[in-house]
Amino acid sequence: MRGRRGSDWVDQQPQPYTLLKSENCIAPALANPKSLAACRSAALRFGESWEQSREEAQERDPVREDRIHNEAIVDANGPEEQVMGWHCYLDDKIRFPFQAKCIAAKIVSPLRKGETVEVQRMAPEDACSADMLVLIRWQGRTMAVPLSQLVAVDPDVSTAEAIADWHYWVNQGYCF
Repeated sequence: MRGRRGSDWVDQQPQPYTLLKSENCIAPALANPKSLAACRSAALRFGESWEQSREEAQERDPVREDRIHNEAIVDANGPEEQVMGWHCYLDDKIRFPFQAKCIAAKIVSPLRKGETVEVQRMAPEDACSADMLVLIRWQGRTMAVPLSQLVAVDPDVSTAEAIADWHYWVNQGYCF
């Protein structure tokens, strides 16, 4: 199996899917082992305290982990490919438009907890480098907000599962 290490192509032996854990920053070992500082930085960028993101980590769900690994980030070699995988996975499984409720205020979003909005579609992939963003209608404008702050109101099964998978990924502390 060929892969990149630094700027050089090298032969690599296939390794089982494992997780790296540093405090509560967990990243798929083969895809993107990020440092604790990078995960703290990501938590702060999205308006969460480090302690809040640590407290929100859920117990591991092997069925969900397997689905995420095999459907969302399958064959992802690095953060850019993980973003692309997640974007395609969510875009394929979520039925747009749908009504959603804000479950958490974030510094990068104007939404307040409890507000209801219409989610129109996924934001362009190039806007999703650190979080999956969706386009919403808000006060007569279309804008992108993090999917992690929304929960669908009365969704179909596929939409509910895809959004729950993304929330799980975020709450586990996974990073691109």
